[in-house]
Amino acid sequence: MGSGATVGAYFTHDLSGNVASEKYCLPSNWLVYAGVKATYDYHGNVVGLTYPDGRAIYRNYDLLDRLTQSGKQLLRGASLASARL
Repeated sequence: MGSGATVGAYFTHDLSGNVASEKYCLPSNWLVYAGVKATYDYHGNVVGLTYPDGRAIYRNYDLLDRLTQSGKQLLRGASLASARL
């Protein structure tokens, strides 16, 4: 993008009001965009983020909403990294 370019930002929300997806595009071409999708558990914790390049980040929480595990993986199932907290 050159100097002075304007980017449009669009958000969708789930029924709880959490941001479910973000899309960024150039107003001159709305068909070209980059976006991130988020998923939440019943307590509002982010349990997954999916990026346009196929990367996904996951998070697991215990019953007290404490983060217990997180990691990255490709959408086709190949694991890139995993870390136990």
